Amino acid sequence: MQLKKYISGKSVAVIGNSNNLMSYSYGREIDEHDIVIRMNRGILIPDTHCFGARTDIWCYSTYKLVKEIYPLCKCDIRVYMSPKERKLFKKGPENLFFPMTLWKNLNMQLSARPSVGAMVSYLLLQCEPRTVTFYGFDFKATKSFYEKKNNTGSHNFLKEKQLIQDISLKKNWVIKECSKEYKGNTKFNNYLLKIKNFFRIT
Repeated sequence: MQLKKYISGKSVAVIGNSNNLMSYSYGREIDEHDIVIRMNRGILIPDTHCFGARTDIWCYSTYKLVKEIYPLCKCDIRVYMSPKERKLFKKGPENLFFPMTLWKNLNMQLSARPSVGAMVSYLLLQCEPRTVTFYGFDFKATKSFYEKKNNTGSHNFLKEKQLIQDISLKKNWVIKECSKEYKGNTKFNNYLLKIKNFFRIT
């Protein structure tokens, strides 16, 4: 697996999109990892002090979701996660697909369609990283930073939380604190408004 060769033996930061991450100053700590993974619209970093600046691997559900920002992401590897519409997308050295066998196993285990965050954690299990640290993971207790309201989709976040906690306990991975409510300030709010207007998010 190409991704395993890239990740094996390295420290990995997985950046979730929780709005609460803007209450923390994890940015420098995030960028000190060997590899930084971001998901979906999370590449539109609202503040490097909180979210860090680097993106080495970008995992997104479908091209349709991110087509407007696809050219903006300068990273080493992109991973198309959804089992849908794969025939419309060309695979290559920098464009990979999440393995269908893993998707089916995870879908069965969760009894629901897995989120990109759950798929990333499952994928990392196959890649033998030295360490993994999750930032901005509150399992949709709050909305994503680019949303106006919390959209949980058709995922089972209770089971996903248990899954990632179990994996982290077994592998000594770390889930960083992300429960402090973000109160907001003018700088961040203006930036987020631009993102929401760009995507016409309601």
